[in-house]
Amino acid sequence: MTLVFRLTALALLTLAALPARALDIQEITSPGGVTFWMVEEPSIPIVSVEISFEGGGRLDPEGKEGLASMMAGLLDKGAGELDAVAFSNARDDLATRFGFGAGRDAVTVGAQMLVET
Repeated sequence: MTLVFRLTALALLTLAALPARALDIQEITSPGGVTFWMVEEPSIPIVSVEISFEGGGRLDPEGKEGLASMMAGLLDKGAGELDAVAFSNARDDLATRFGFGAGRDAVTVGAQMLVET
């Protein structure tokens, strides 16, 4: 066995031995009736947001299949006066990551960013 394999196996065994703990999931409903699930972990300085909207490819007009996927693919290609490169640089300067996707039944948006300390 190689040293890398042994170290990886040792790390995995160590992680498996750590005690598991339940997550405290809070369900919050906005005044408009939108339900959110929130999990807080103050030891991790990251805010992570995942949003899913009903829709996606099933709502693409006939003859324009792929429209939702194209829209999701273009969402991080610039904003306002920023082109794709400037937008990417501004995102990186803020230590932020965005992700967009479109499946058959939903459009998803994700964002992760460092908490300002």
